[in-house]
Amino acid sequence: MFTLKKEKKKKMHIDIYSENRLIYQGRWDDLPLSENIIIEKSIDFFNDPEPCYIHRDAVRVRLLAELEAGLKHNFQSIPPQWLDNLTALTGISLITRVEFSEK
Repeated sequence: MFTLKKEKKKKMHIDIYSENRLIYQGRWDDLPLSENIIIEKSIDFFNDPEPCYIHRDAVRVRLLAELEAGLKHNFQSIPPQWLDNLTALTGISLITRVEFSEK
């Protein structure tokens, strides 16, 4: 018979700017995190200095959740200290603005 197409669930995307220059554009859950941060947090969370993909993914999920919590569901007005935290976690220097969208 007929099949109903499921609506694709929209994913959160982020655009990261340095001054007025776009330096990263992609899915929120693909945000590039610094390798040093992943290892540091893997040691903190799991006492694992050489994290496997399971620990790496768990660290990523936890850090992204902490970043999201810092926004308190307000994706329009981004505080400067949040941008500083994003800079520290990604290693991308001089993040001046971000924009979120769903695609």
